[in-house]
Amino acid sequence: ILDDWINNYQGSNFCDLVKINSATKHVHVMLISTRPNIEEIAKGCKCDAWLSKPFNLDELEDILHNLAVKPTGVSTKATTGS
Repeated sequence: ILDDWINNYQGSNFCDLVKINSATKHVHVMLISTRPNIEEIAKGCKCDAWLSKPFNLDELEDILHNLAVKPTGVSTKATTGS
């Protein structure tokens, strides 16, 4: 789980590094953010799931469960207020 803003660094950049490396591309990455364009950012870095902040814990739990039972490379969309 990565926030898109980590101490002056973007989590989406880190996700890019994970997903382009053949040794780590299988690792599930979930991006969270307050940014209104989180879906576009998430798709751009090929993360496996994203969630808009603020979110409730039930949403987070559902996404984490789905990531645990699905293959990598299949995006899971989750946004609050929908």
